[in-house]
Amino acid sequence: YAGGQGIELRHVKSLSCGDSCNQLHISMTNHIGTHVDVPSHFIEGGKTITDYLPNEWVFSRCCLIDIPCTPGQIIDANAVHDAQPDIECDFLMIRTGFGKQRNEACYWQSSPVFHKDLGGYFEDQFKHLSMIGFDTISLSSMTDRIMGREAHKEILGRNIRIVEDMKLDQVVSPIAK
Repeated sequence: YAGGQGIELRHVKSLSCGDSCNQLHISMTNHIGTHVDVPSHFIEGGKTITDYLPNEWVFSRCCLIDIPCTPGQIIDANAVHDAQPDIECDFLMIRTGFGKQRNEACYWQSSPVFHKDLGGYFEDQFKHLSMIGFDTISLSSMTDRIMGREAHKEILGRNIRIVEDMKLDQVVSPIAK
C-alpha cells in the first residue's frame, strides 16, 4: 500500500546446506496483498482478528456486484444501490474492474475511494452483512485519504469486516442474487 515495501523472505534453514528442514523467515506489513481489516485497525479497543469465532468466517449468502470505476472515483451508497445487490447477503463483494490495474502505479496511487456514508447505508439496508470485499487496494485512496479513513471507521465501527485487494476479475457471474 502506498508504494511501501513488499514481502521479505530470508532462508533460515536449508536442506541443501545440511539442515534438517527448509525454513523461511517471512517479514511483511499486515497491509499487503489480499487481507482483512477488522475494527481494531481503525478503532481503539475494536475487535481483533482473533476475537472472531471460526464460524464467523463462514458465509451462507454471498453477493457480487459490478461498479465499474475510474481512477480516484468515489463509490457511495447510490452507486452500491444502483448495482442492485442482494440486501439479504452476509458477504458483499464489489468488483470495480480496477484490479486490472494491479501491476500499475495507478492501482495504489489513484484507486477508487469508498465514501464514509457506506457504513450507515450498509447498517440500514443489509441486516445480515458482516463482510465486504473489493478489487481495489484499500477503501482509501491516495486521492482522498481523509474520506478513506472515515469510511474505514464508519464500516468497521458497525462490525463489518473489510477484505481489501481481492482478485475478482475472473468471477464470471454473480455468486448470489
